[in-house]
Amino acid sequence: MTHFVLSQISFRKESKLEEDWKHWIAELSDGVNWEDLLEKAFYLSLDFIGLFLICYVVFKLTDKVLLRGLDRAFRKTKNKFDDLLIDKNVLKPLSYFIPMLVVWWLAGYFFWRYPLLIQVIERVAAVAAVASLVTFFQRFLSTVGDALDDGDHFRDKPVHSYVQLVTIVGYVLAAIVMVSILAKVEVTKILTTLSALTAVVILVFKDTLLGFVSSLLISANDMIRVGDWITVKDFGADGTVLKITLNVVKVQNFDKTISMVPTYAFISHSFQNWRGMEDSGVRRIKRSLNFNMSKVRFVDADFEAKLKTCLGPSMPHSFAEKLVGSSGNTNLTLFRHFTECYLKAHPEISGAATIMVRQLQPTAEGLPLEVYAFSKTIDWVEYERIQADIFDFLIASASCFDLDIYQGVTGADLSNIKEVSA
Repeated sequence: MTHFVLSQISFRKESKLEEDWKHWIAELSDGVNWEDLLEKAFYLSLDFIGLFLICYVVFKLTDKVLLRGLDRAFRKTKNKFDDLLIDKNVLKPLSYFIPMLVVWWLAGYFFWRYPLLIQVIERVAAVAAVASLVTFFQRFLSTVGDALDDGDHFRDKPVHSYVQLVTIVGYVLAAIVMVSILAKVEVTKILTTLSALTAVVILVFKDTLLGFVSSLLISANDMIRVGDWITVKDFGADGTVLKITLNVVKVQNFDKTISMVPTYAFISHSFQNWRGMEDSGVRRIKRSLNFNMSKVRFVDADFEAKLKTCLGPSMPHSFAEKLVGSSGNTNLTLFRHFTECYLKAHPEISGAATIMVRQLQPTAEGLPLEVYAFSKTIDWVEYERIQADIFDFLIASASCFDLDIYQGVTGADLSNIKEVSA
């Protein structure tokens, strides 16, 4: 009995809802000519389909006929730049740009009965055309930058900095034009509004503006180039410049890691560029040996004879001439002359550059004798070999002059002292 009552109540409620729904639809459609409405919707759909088909045909003609024709024509030329245009799909956005122009032009013919719809379609098509044009512009500039990077004249110039700057300007102008189209506001009014927001723009684009100014100064003063060996201690960069962009300079360190240094850091921070050394073709050797000052003494004729026997054929001819009548000099003076003569006679030391052997300020570690010369090669491996060979020879020769090279006390020294004391 209870179930029967509930079912009747539910049935009555559903019937009431159905009646209210039908009554609401009847009031809503009162006075509506459904036949006329369906006819307009049908013809409007045909207009959309027709415009879409025309747009699709134009797209295919542009993409398959025009662009492929240009592809085949460019491949036949010897110019590498047009090949880059094809490889990087620079012309592809034009296959969207042209159909959007067609839509913008034909909208008034297809939808002449609907002025508001014409405005919407024209604005959307215009915005899409601008977006396609900006994409083409960006790809073209990027390809130009890559082509200039591959060339000999601009390989070491910050081309990508200027490409990025022009691209950013293009994006900003395109955004202004799009807003002008959608809002139907003159571009001058938008620019006037933006000028009032200059402080905000400067704050937002601070790094970009700093990078742009830095790029101009770097280029004008020829401070760094792609391929330069630079050292920026504040940023832990020590290696070869790979790329100079608007915001960062990409450096490959000698341990094969990559450092990204802000472009403006080359204006606000100190750094070292080794280009001068590479251009000169020579590399400096600047290293010292510390001698025990208690071993420095005057020499006599017997010392000269002993020295000739000890050095033997390794004695430079120019030093043998200086050795004659050298009584009264110190053994350290003779060693200094010996080192100078050895460096001047060395086949891998540049005779056109400075060659100097000098004493430095004495310290608790002994008396430093510094070698200052330039190798004929800038190759890192060869440079280190030459430098090591020179100092190996000098260290081995020091004992012939009765000189002791200073070094800290080691375990072997302590053992010797213990044995002597025992």
